[in-house]
Amino acid sequence: MKAFLFLTTLATIGIPIIAYPPSILIYNDLQKVLAWSYVDKYMQGAWWTTWYSWVPGPMGRWAIGITWSYWAYSEEMQVGMRAPSGFHLFLLTVGIGITFVALVSELFA
Repeated sequence: MKAFLFLTTLATIGIPIIAYPPSILIYNDLQKVLAWSYVDKYMQGAWWTTWYSWVPGPMGRWAIGITWSYWAYSEEMQVGMRAPSGFHLFLLTVGIGITFVALVSELFA
């Protein structure tokens, strides 16, 4: 029972640490794509200023708009993941280490 509690505690700490570096890169790309999407004439005319963009509801409007914007933006410019910085790589390594220790301690307890 102690090993299971140790696993749940360390996994709760380790998994968000692992998810932080990629989420920062994705968030920055999302901001860039949305800023481009709001000023692009094609996206304005095809989605953001039309009445039918509200048909799937507010969440659907954003989901379809973001997906379509990524698709349209990737045709014009190169979107892609950049290599994480040293600090982000350190966090990723620490998070993977914490999660690995938690899993190994659960398996061999």
